[in-house]
Amino acid sequence: MRKSIIAAIVAPVILSGSAGFAAEASKGTSTFRSGAISFDIGLGVVSGEANEYVFDEDGDKASQLIWKYDNNMMLKGGVEWTPLHGLALGARGSINVTDNATLDDWDWIYVLADDNCNNYTLCHSHHDATYLDRKTSADVYLAKTLLERNGYAFAGLVGYKWDYSKWKAFGGISNYGDLPNGLGITYSQTWDTPYLGVQLQHVVGPWSFMGRAIGSWAASGKADDTHHHRDLQFVDEFDSTRMLGATAQVAYQAAIGAIVSFQYDFQKYGRAVGPTNIPLASMGGNFVSGISEPEAGADNI
Repeated sequence: MRKSIIAAIVAPVILSGSAGFAAEASKGTSTFRSGAISFDIGLGVVSGEANEYVFDEDGDKASQLIWKYDNNMMLKGGVEWTPLHGLALGARGSINVTDNATLDDWDWIYVLADDNCNNYTLCHSHHDATYLDRKTSADVYLAKTLLERNGYAFAGLVGYKWDYSKWKAFGGISNYGDLPNGLGITYSQTWDTPYLGVQLQHVVGPWSFMGRAIGSWAASGKADDTHHHRDLQFVDEFDSTRMLGATAQVAYQAAIGAIVSFQYDFQKYGRAVGPTNIPLASMGGNFVSGISEPEAGADNI
């Protein structure tokens, strides 16, 4: 039940496998070789959740909406080019193939007189008919080998990534009365993040092992929350927040120019705050534009 302000977080975990093809094989080395171009494509499984918060004028939590997505298949791909020895330019992306999701909506403060929640201390609704309409990401990066010795390579990273998620919730059950059928809420998040990172790789024969960590103190986000039964839209612009990410990968060079890999990714966006606006929403026939509140915020699970 959304009354005024929202906030959002996202913390996805992806487990994936992929196959890669290189224009020039790099067997026996752990750095970026000059002139190499590589491509990879694979499938992964992603689970995570995003929290949407509403705070009152005293900063107390009034509402929390938990948008979960579990065991959804992702299609992933990437390309990397090494113009100079030890220097690589790359791009990666992913998009969801399945749409499993749920929504739980909790309300503490904004309980209407006719919504007594059957004498419960808070109002709660659950929405099984929730779908992850879209989850996409894009990442461009520059990697530079800083140290290479005995099959180990340590590299620095600089990059920019974009993450977008969108859910649709239908119907539902609650402890404060019947909920209307049909599309109830559409909610989306967008995050834009410049980042820095480090990467360590080790090669042993046809096997390679890689660990990567990235972080940012300048991730910016926005969210859009549309309540269809009330013809009401909320648009949020969040200030800068932190992002942390980690990757672990095991790869095997099955043939010259062909590599099979398995990878685990974790990503987490920290607390973000910012105003809420109602750009042009109809509320009982009255149109409201540009309502803004400073109490929107977000944190991580």
